[in-house]
Amino acid sequence: MKILFVDDEPAILRTIRRTLRNLPDTDRLDLEGDPLAALRRLRETDYDLVVTDMRMPGCNGVQVLQEAARCNPGGLRAVLSGYSGEAEMAEVVPYAHLIIGKPFDPKAITDLIERASALAEMPLPDGLRRRLGGLRALPPLPHLFTHLTKALEEDQSSSLTDICALLNQDMALVAKIMQLANSAFFAGRTQVVRIEQAVQMLGIRLLSSLVLQHEMFVNSPQNPNLLSWRERLNREGLKTAAAAMRIARHRQMSTAEREESTMGSLLHDIGRLVLAAEFQDHPDRGTLLEGGSGIQLCNEEIRIAGAHHGWVGAYLMRLWGLPQPLVQAVAWHHHPSRSGIEGFTTLTVVHVADIIAHGAPGAEAHLDLDYLSEVGCLDDIPVWMELIGSSTSDSAVGH
Repeated sequence: MKILFVDDEPAILRTIRRTLRNLPDTDRLDLEGDPLAALRRLRETDYDLVVTDMRMPGCNGVQVLQEAARCNPGGLRAVLSGYSGEAEMAEVVPYAHLIIGKPFDPKAITDLIERASALAEMPLPDGLRRRLGGLRALPPLPHLFTHLTKALEEDQSSSLTDICALLNQDMALVAKIMQLANSAFFAGRTQVVRIEQAVQMLGIRLLSSLVLQHEMFVNSPQNPNLLSWRERLNREGLKTAAAAMRIARHRQMSTAEREESTMGSLLHDIGRLVLAAEFQDHPDRGTLLEGGSGIQLCNEEIRIAGAHHGWVGAYLMRLWGLPQPLVQAVAWHHHPSRSGIEGFTTLTVVHVADIIAHGAPGAEAHLDLDYLSEVGCLDDIPVWMELIGSSTSDSAVGH
């Protein structure tokens, strides 16, 4: 693994050298005190990980990250920031996969390297990795964006509940907010899995600055057919999340596990949204929107994009630093028996909720029965189907 660390403070560079010199996965470690020289290095070497200070003479961290994204969009990018205001944070967010506060815990850097190694092992072709690494944000649904901006502009009268209810209706917004909240800068060692927790952690002022002022949430024109499909996809995510909460309560899972299961279910199809956006000019783009369900859809996605939506969503969530149970649930929700994960977990809940929440005829045929038998919940399926009331759901988007 090739790593570039940029900081104009020699003491910090010495700390990084001591921290990383014995790591087995590090093939090359370049420590650069001159940000302008760092730009030249980026043009010569494809780094797997770039970490830069925010404030430096001659060139700031945003410029370093912009060049890193241009030269090798598939690499992992992080910034060190002392944070001086919402404007600075909004400037760096589109280019940094992770924001680390200063002074920093050296373990945050070793965690970054572990994350970069895990990303390298995920089954995605290089071209798709570069697409995902260069993805700054997914555009929100226009009508929800309008309601959200109005609510944030009227922050004195809009409650946290109102704002979170709007955010929860668009998985693109949820994913980005969860990315920010799970950065070490805000969360430290805490794992954030609830949108309410994320908004409280970021604060309404910062959230307003990000949404209202920055291009990461630009309300750009979109294909009307794609918008209609996205609205259905978001409704299905909400329906799956509601089903997951009922299953988790029936299993008497802990509060943290229930929250993980709900968020994992809300975001389980985020990879479909990414593929639809990234391949909207592909001649088979219609297949990505209405290409069947379950394993059939996954096979079509692999043919078109080189990876199915579970892997794509998991890669993006891992890149953005979301908790590992969510990453695993998104990656394997169609075929949990291939995951190697033992016991009843968030993955189990998301797998079952995704299939039985929508009431499609014969939906239970898509359940991984061997896996469910192994984790000891096969007899619960009829109970959950009754509990969720699957027969009352409307037609589903392909899963």
